[in-house]
Amino acid sequence: MPFEKQITRLIAWLFIPCFITLCSVLYVAKLNLYLTLLIISLVFLSACVAYQLLHKKLQDQFVQLGNIIEALNQGDFTLRAKSLATDSAHSQLLREINRLADTLSSERFEFKESQLLLAKLLKEIDVAILACDGSGRITLANPATTKLFSLSENKLTSYNLHELGLAHLLSSQSNALVSLSSAQGGRWHLFKDQFRDKGEQQTLFILSDVEVLLSREEQSAWKNLVRVLSHEVNNSLSPIVSISATLKKISSNADLDTELKEDLNDGLTLIGERANRLHGFINAYRSVTQLPEPKLETIKLAQLLDALAALLPYQIDIQNRLTDTSLQADPSQLEQCFINLLKNAHEAAPNRPIQINVYTEAGYHHITIQDQGPGIQNQANLFVPLFTTKQGGTGLGLVLSKQIVQAHGGRLTLENTQPTGCKVTVSLPN
Repeated sequence: MPFEKQITRLIAWLFIPCFITLCSVLYVAKLNLYLTLLIISLVFLSACVAYQLLHKKLQDQFVQLGNIIEALNQGDFTLRAKSLATDSAHSQLLREINRLADTLSSERFEFKESQLLLAKLLKEIDVAILACDGSGRITLANPATTKLFSLSENKLTSYNLHELGLAHLLSSQSNALVSLSSAQGGRWHLFKDQFRDKGEQQTLFILSDVEVLLSREEQSAWKNLVRVLSHEVNNSLSPIVSISATLKKISSNADLDTELKEDLNDGLTLIGERANRLHGFINAYRSVTQLPEPKLETIKLAQLLDALAALLPYQIDIQNRLTDTSLQADPSQLEQCFINLLKNAHEAAPNRPIQINVYTEAGYHHITIQDQGPGIQNQANLFVPLFTTKQGGTGLGLVLSKQIVQAHGGRLTLENTQPTGCKVTVSLPN
């Protein structure tokens, strides 16, 4: 039985003894029958009206409280109960409900702020974050993950880890180095943890590109080393050049044997020339440490490659131009990058054509440069600035090209191909 009916029924049972007592008193008083009936009717009618008013009052109060609690349950925290400033239990109940609504409204506002902050962090952070349920279906993916796999968030959440080639993440340990089957490739640091969402167990994966971080630290270390070496060497070369020129002038005016004077002048000339060459060599390395920020503009990739093919005296075969492909890049820096790579490919096999192929995958434009030379002999030192296998080389070409590509948010990789040759892949973001 409803609570308000229980209260009104209890009041009715309390009224019955009073009504019987009234009837007994009227009977004993031996009043006129019509007067007795009138009094009994008025008392009964008053009791019925009071009963109905009490029942309606209780019902209205419970409906009001029910509406407020229902609104709170639906997330509407604007309704408030109107209470009197008294110490009655009813007023205290209404005040506590209003206080509950204020608390829930404040907590909801704070929760919304936290959600917006978390969403902004997930959007801006350059780390791939995804989650999956117990069946391996992806339930969460941030923009870095969608860019990595070149899929929208709605489409990505319709896949599972097996379909994306990420099933090995389930068995991998947290803080391990893993590889991905996406076009990005490379080595990735994996952080894995468990959490619950709506009562369901979820697995969280955070993937950080280790190669980019290591490459940045490596470049920073080489820049610092080259900066120190260039400063120290240039400080020594300047007096050497000056002293050798002075000694040459003195020997020219000195009274010496002709043959001795020629040998002395030749030696001093050689010292000066070698010092100047070393000075130029060091300055070339300094240019690597002072690469300016790229000035981005929209360029057509096909036009850039066609212009390079017409400019360079090499046999270049562009197999796929993707004429509609455009990207944001610094044209002068990108041209210098491809000139260095094409020059390396030509030097590896001077009498054979260089093949260029362009394709788009996983949110990146990929440009491959394939030569038919002997391949890479020492892959461990490819991007070491002071290392070269070419006679008269400086070891700057690949280092500078890699820095240019990374400054554009891309990646440069090299690999040997079968049966011979080397393939360089430049991956630039769409």
